[in-house]
Amino acid sequence: MKNYSFDESFPKESIQSYALNDYKSTVIRISRNKISTTSNISQLGSNSIPITNTNNGDISMRDLNKSVYYNNSVNILKPHGDEMLTADKEQLLKHKAHEIIEITRSKSIKPDMDSQSPVEENDQGNNMAACSIEYDNITLALRGFTADIRLKTAVLRRNTMQKRPFTVLSVVLMAASLIQQILEIRDASIPKNSLLGGSMPAASILDVSNIPRQCGLLSNDEINITENYTATQLVTLLALGQLTAEQTIRAYLKRSGIAHQLTNCVIEFLDEEAINRAIHLDEEFKRRGPIGPLHGLPISVKHMVTMRNRRNNAGWMKLIDRIGEDDALILKILYEAGAIFYVRTTEPQSLMQLECNSPIYGITVNPFNRNLTSGGSTGGEGALLGLKGSVMGIGSDIGGSIRSPAANNGLYGLKPTTFRLPRGGSKATQAGRESIIGVLGPLVRAREDIHLFMKTILDTEPWLRDPSLVPIPWRSIALHATDFTVAVMWDDNVVHPHPPIIRALHETVEYLKNFGIRIVDWEPIDHQKSWDLISALYYCNGAEEERNIMAEVNEQPLPLTEWILSQPQVMKRNWTEMNELITERENYRNRYARIWNEREMSLNCSIDCLLTPVGPSAAPQHGTAKWWGYTSIWNLLDYPAAVFPVTTVDLMKDKVAIDYKPRNVLDEENFKLYTSADSYSNAPIGLQVVCRRYNDEKLMKCLEIIERAMGRP
Repeated sequence: MKNYSFDESFPKESIQSYALNDYKSTVIRISRNKISTTSNISQLGSNSIPITNTNNGDISMRDLNKSVYYNNSVNILKPHGDEMLTADKEQLLKHKAHEIIEITRSKSIKPDMDSQSPVEENDQGNNMAACSIEYDNITLALRGFTADIRLKTAVLRRNTMQKRPFTVLSVVLMAASLIQQILEIRDASIPKNSLLGGSMPAASILDVSNIPRQCGLLSNDEINITENYTATQLVTLLALGQLTAEQTIRAYLKRSGIAHQLTNCVIEFLDEEAINRAIHLDEEFKRRGPIGPLHGLPISVKHMVTMRNRRNNAGWMKLIDRIGEDDALILKILYEAGAIFYVRTTEPQSLMQLECNSPIYGITVNPFNRNLTSGGSTGGEGALLGLKGSVMGIGSDIGGSIRSPAANNGLYGLKPTTFRLPRGGSKATQAGRESIIGVLGPLVRAREDIHLFMKTILDTEPWLRDPSLVPIPWRSIALHATDFTVAVMWDDNVVHPHPPIIRALHETVEYLKNFGIRIVDWEPIDHQKSWDLISALYYCNGAEEERNIMAEVNEQPLPLTEWILSQPQVMKRNWTEMNELITERENYRNRYARIWNEREMSLNCSIDCLLTPVGPSAAPQHGTAKWWGYTSIWNLLDYPAAVFPVTTVDLMKDKVAIDYKPRNVLDEENFKLYTSADSYSNAPIGLQVVCRRYNDEKLMKCLEIIERAMGRP
C-alpha cells in the first residue's frame, strides 16, 4: 500500500461503483491494473444475487477480469500483468447490479459542473460525476450530491435522498485534512471576546498561569467571579441572587477561551447552549428561585463523557465522527441539579496515557510550565482548572487519569470507589470490560467542592436509575486528629520519586507530627506485581481491538500509547486464562487487606489512611510519563484516593540526589530525567491520600484533618 503525502503526485485511478435499486448497499468492481488502495464496502443487501466463489484467499487476475465484488475491506497489493494479486479476503462474491456510477479521481480535476444535470428525487438512471480532491482542504466538487466528510472517507449522498442515503464511493482521503477542518471549526468557536491577539505570549514563556488576569481581556468582575469563589461559594451566591447565571457563565466562557489559547485544553466550546441555558435559569430564578443545588454552576466535561448529538471519539481517529445518542447519566443528574455545561476538554490517544497527546487535537501543556505535561488522560480539565477557566470538572480514572492532572496543576481530584457514581455513557474501547472498572469523578480547586459534587449526585439516589450502583448515600463521618494515624509510603520500591516529591512528603509529615497526628511508615506490598496484574487486566484481548482501530485508518500509535499496549503482560487470553487472571487479582486484593490488618494489630491502632506520592516526579516532561504504579495500584485494589496540592518545585531546595543507585531500567530512566530542578521549574506538587474500599467519605475526612494540620481551612 502506498500512502500519498501532500507533495507527491496522485496517480489517476478509476473504478466503477454499482448501487442496488433500494439504495441500501454498494459494491465495488475493481478493474484490472486500475486500483491500489483500500475500499471499505458495505454488506450486500437482500436484493443482491451473490454467487460464492470457492477460491478463498488470494485473488487472481482472472478473478478481477470476471468482475469480482467484495463485501468487506480488500487490500490490493501488486497489480502487475498476470501476476497473482494478494488480498486480505476470505470470500468473493459476484453480484448483478442495476446502476453504474463512474467516479474518476486525481489530485487535480476541474469538472464542468454546469454541464451536469440535477439529480431528481426518484432518479435511478446513470449519472456521471467528477470528484475534485484538493489535499490542502479536501474539496469535493459534485453537483447534486452533498459531501459527508468522515475520517478517511468522503461519503457522497444524493441531496434529495437524505432519508434513504446510499454510499456511492468511500474515497481514501488524507486524515490530516479532515483533522485540520475539525480544528478550524473548534478554533472558530473560541469566544471572540477571549482572543489574545497581540497579547499571546511567545513560546519561550513557559509559565502562563498569570496571563488570564494580566492580558486585559477580563473585567474586574470577571476576575472576581473566576478567581475568588469556590464552586460551593458560587452556588450560594447564585442561590441568593447575588450573581446571575448569565454573568457567571459568560465570565467562565471568556476565561476558558483564554486558557485554551495558552494550553490547547478545549475540544469544543458550547457557548450558545450555555448562554441560553443560563438565561433560562435566571428567568426561572425570578419566577420560583433556584432550580437545584447547583443552580447556574458552570461545569466543564471531559470529551469521553457522552453528550447527545455531539462527537465522542474516545481518543481514536477512526471514531472521530461518532455521535453520542444520549447524555451520560451523570450529566443528566448534574443538569437536573442546575449545572451548565460550557466546554468539553481534551484527552489523549486511546485515553490510556498519563499525558494528553492526541493525533487529532495535539498536545495539551501545563500552564505553570509549558515544557511539562498537564497530565492525563483528563489533561484538558487539568490545564483548564489550573488556569481557573473552570471551577469544577468531570474526569475519568482507570489508572490515574483524574489524580495525575490534579497533581500536575495544583488541584484536588477524587477517584471514588467503583459503583458509587454513574459511569454509563463514558466511551472507551472494550465496552463491557469488568476486569478493571474505570470511574468518573471530580477535579476541583477546593476540597469542599468534592463534597458538593458527591453529595449532589448521591442525594438523587442514582442507584434507582442505574442498578449497577451500590445504594450508599453520601455519609457524615466523625474522625478526630487526637486519635488519627497516617501511614506514609515514601517509595513504591519500583520507581523512586524525584527530590521535590520526597521533600513534599517530609514537609507534610512535619505538619502532621506537629499537629499531634501519629505517623508510621508503610512498606509497599509487591507493587511491581500490582503493575503486572493491572496492565494485563487492561488488555485481556491482547490490545487487539485497539490495534485494529488504528490499523483500519492507518493511525500510528504515539510512543506512550505503544508503551502501554506493549507491556509484557499484555496478551490475548482465552476464557480459562481470563478466569485465572481475575483469581490472581482477587488473591492480591485479599493479601493487601490481610497485611493491612496485620499491621494494625502490630501497631495496636487503626491505620486511618495512607499518604503517598501521585507519581515519581512533579508534572513530567512531555513523552516521559511511563510509570503509573503510584496511582494504578489503587485502581487494582479499588481503594478510593484523593489528590491535594502541597507545594511547587523549589530551585534551591530540590537538588539532584547524586548518590542514588537505580534499581531497574525504568527507575534509571526516571532518575536520569531529573538533571536539575530547572527542568521542572514552577511545577505544582500534589500528594495522594488513600483509604480502604467504600470509605470515600472517611477519605475526605482524612484529607480535611491533614489540611487543617497544614494550616488550611
